[in-house]
Amino acid sequence: MKILLISNKNINEINSGGTEIFTNKLSKELNKNEVIIFNEDISKVKIPSSKILRKFGLDYYNKFMKKRLIKSISEINPDIIHFNGFYGISTNSIKLISKKYPTVITVHDVWISEYSNRVPKFINNTHKKIVYNHLKDILLISPSKFIYDKLKEIGYKRIKIIHNGVDIPKTTTSYDKNILFVGRITEEKGLQTVISSLNNIKDYNIL
Repeated sequence: MKILLISNKNINEINSGGTEIFTNKLSKELNKNEVIIFNEDISKVKIPSSKILRKFGLDYYNKFMKKRLIKSISEINPDIIHFNGFYGISTNSIKLISKKYPTVITVHDVWISEYSNRVPKFINNTHKKIVYNHLKDILLISPSKFIYDKLKEIGYKRIKIIHNGVDIPKTTTSYDKNILFVGRITEEKGLQTVISSLNNIKDYNIL
């Protein structure tokens, strides 16, 4: 099977985030198939200063990326396409591509359900409607029940939960039960789940 993985950032750069690490590891796990990775480093594109232009020019409708994507995909002619990002690719491009090729999207964050928690409610509502119109017929993979619930709330019906895998070390090490959390203290980061699980463990310190 010929599988095309699409990411909006270079998966091999040192500053790659969780989505790029996921895409890289997934490509290795699928090595029994023919795996091709297409990525567009949006940091190399001149981004409009206006948020409205940025959203419509990059995230919702991007005619330049659409042409490049359609040309590349037609040359590759994959059996299935797996998207792992939206920024700079545009949701409308994904919608058009999904009409011709079997398509799946892994939703790595809450961007589909919320543009930002720092903007007026009507902007988030408009954002959700535009994205929903583009992606409502595509199979979405949610790595958590939190994201799954957000998608169901909007109205998406084609959703499947597949939790991210964990690399199990071949050898174990000792530790002094000091636990350090690094990240934003927000609901989507899941710190509350960690704390709830730790209630079943004794003798630990959270730093």
